[in-house]
Amino acid sequence: MQFKHPEILYFLFLLVIPILVHLFQLRKFKKEYFTNVKLLKELQLQTRKSSSIKKWLLLATRLLLLAALIFAFAQPFLPAKDSKAQNNELILLVDNSFSMQAKGSEGELLKKSIQDILENIPENQTVSIVSPSKSFWDITPKSILKELQNLQYTSYSFQPDYLLSQVENKKPNTTKDYIFITDGVDVSSEKTTDLVQKGTLYGIFPKAENSANCSIDNISISAITDSFYEISVSLSKNGNVTDNILFSIVSDSGESVAKSTISFEDDKNEKVLKINVPKKDFKGKAILEDNSLPYDNTFYFSLSKPKKLNVLVIGTPEKNNFIRKIITPDEFQLTETTLDQLDFSSIEQQHTIIINEPENITPSLSNTLLAFYEKGGNLIIIPSENSNVQNLNTLLSQLGNLRVNELQQNEKLITEIHFEHPLYKNVFEKKIHNFQYPNVQTYFPVSGTISSILSFEDQSLF
Repeated sequence: MQFKHPEILYFLFLLVIPILVHLFQLRKFKKEYFTNVKLLKELQLQTRKSSSIKKWLLLATRLLLLAALIFAFAQPFLPAKDSKAQNNELILLVDNSFSMQAKGSEGELLKKSIQDILENIPENQTVSIVSPSKSFWDITPKSILKELQNLQYTSYSFQPDYLLSQVENKKPNTTKDYIFITDGVDVSSEKTTDLVQKGTLYGIFPKAENSANCSIDNISISAITDSFYEISVSLSKNGNVTDNILFSIVSDSGESVAKSTISFEDDKNEKVLKINVPKKDFKGKAILEDNSLPYDNTFYFSLSKPKKLNVLVIGTPEKNNFIRKIITPDEFQLTETTLDQLDFSSIEQQHTIIINEPENITPSLSNTLLAFYEKGGNLIIIPSENSNVQNLNTLLSQLGNLRVNELQQNEKLITEIHFEHPLYKNVFEKKIHNFQYPNVQTYFPVSGTISSILSFEDQSLF
């Protein structure tokens, strides 16, 4: 047995005092002679014996009480069986990830954990504190009181193996005891299991009172109209979220752009919210207001007005009039040129190339267009009545499984729109099946395994 305050044991000398008091109280009885009365003699003997026993018991009780009080103040304890471990360095691995913002019964988990460290570690105890974002080596907690109390939350997750490797690199060839302080559900690994088996790893796992939480996972543009962006907000929940949650979009200037309340269905943990915002440059954030973790309630995003797409039209000016009505200057940067004046170096800067009614496509242009298409460019070919079909098919065979046949001179109705084609995305508000069918007088029959945009009345490709 050892004592935390052995100097208090000197007070055991005070046990002499009750002994002295007892000795001074012992008196010899003075003899008084009476007549020979047997009853009085027996009574005298009993009184002397009982008085002596009581005094010795009282002395023993006083001595034991005083000794017990002195031993209590000296704080006895039994030393650890493994006496070698008393010289081990103490390493605290503290989780300061955003999840430690959750509130327990006594406040935020991280702040309460730091408070426990300051209160329970002796003032002169040297420790090292390692967190995912910051480390303190060979310090006493009181010496860095402000730094610990102002330790910020971080987006870095609590990874025990990484932190243990960091400690080993900093302190090789030393024996250490580790204490984990984290709300992580599963921090087990090969390294931690080995430390647990050696008896040098201990864990403190604070728990949040409310495990239910909502978060904003992603924001993307789902549709574009003339005046608005339709944005899709992906939300998710963890736990039982029953209350309606306020959602808002706020610009950097503090202007509220949109507000809504959301609720989750009981059997679904994900939800997509559709919101329209003005079609203009925007910088701001989406905000959720729930009563749980705050770090995942804000999502910053920006919207930029689309840059004008570069469109090159190869054809004669008089035939390009209808293209100018479609390719308007508010969304496109239109460049027109004839085939003989084409600047091949400008093709790489284009997003889309329209070849309008070519009679013949030269091999050099064909190779350039093929390279442009393979790099992700868009290519539109509008044949003319005088186009060389064989020449067209040479290019089309290199672009894909597509072939045009000789020009046909008969009338046909266009009766079907294939709404599922990607070209029609966000074009129609609803599917239309009963409309005034347009017709053609001449056309090139098309064959091949391609996705159709329009179909004739006989289901052939337009």
